[in-house]
Amino acid sequence: MNRMLKSFGVLAAAGLAVAGCGMITVNPIAQYVDDASTTTAIKTRLATEEGIGSMTGVGVRTSHDVVWLTGTVANEAERHRIETIARRIAGDNRVVSELQVAGSPSASPTAQTPAAQTPTAQKPTAQKPSTQTPTAQK
Repeated sequence: MNRMLKSFGVLAAAGLAVAGCGMITVNPIAQYVDDASTTTAIKTRLATEEGIGSMTGVGVRTSHDVVWLTGTVANEAERHRIETIARRIAGDNRVVSELQVAGSPSASPTAQTPAAQTPTAQKPTAQKPSTQTPTAQK
């Protein structure tokens, strides 16, 4: 009986320990500071990296341990270097790259249809109600 109570106690303690793991939450202030330090570290490294062009076209933002890279770069090699630096600094964090290469079709804004080719709104035409003669039923 005593052995059974000890086993039950051990199982109950283990169950409470496992249930408590789901209760752990991240402090939002600590998360903000961590995200800000990750963003700053990546921006600093990119600004001091030799061979990377102007950083005015690249944006770095970190939110909930996910690093977002946005903007336009000069070529594919530069895009790859920026992504590699961000991944190296972010560590386990995810890096989402939305970098576009200048001159590529995906980097240019969507083409606008010239005004002369845009269809104009047409006024609805009034239709005469159809008049049908009722047929006599037998």
